[in-house]
Amino acid sequence: MSFIVSGPQGTAGYVNVTIAKSLIADVRELKVYVDGTEITYNVLPIGESWLLHFTYNHSARYVVINLGPEISLKTQLEIIAILSIIVILGGTFGSLYFLKLRKKKTNGKRINANHFVQVNVLAIVRVYKHPLS
Repeated sequence: MSFIVSGPQGTAGYVNVTIAKSLIADVRELKVYVDGTEITYNVLPIGESWLLHFTYNHSARYVVINLGPEISLKTQLEIIAILSIIVILGGTFGSLYFLKLRKKKTNGKRINANHFVQVNVLAIVRVYKHPLS
């Protein structure tokens, strides 16, 4: 990221830049240059962003902010693959657990899905009818 700042000669200026945390792999790798010279800066976390703050002496200045090394496409694909596997495994085990619970509730008897839903609906109706009786 680069831009030009300017102001009256002999005065000081400051820059506040908000950068999404997802754009920076490691905030310690961040580099700020004013007219080609690396300068010190402050970084504060604010929610899902970093607030970058630095000062400089005015005149026309060329500022470059290097966000550090980018996350490679290979790393991004590995992260997506791992998350996909976790979601698939979670869904599979969750479904198996649900089926096991359903089998326990029916005492091992096979019932069709429509009967299972009807039984639940009747139970709900009875719960609401009973206090009114």
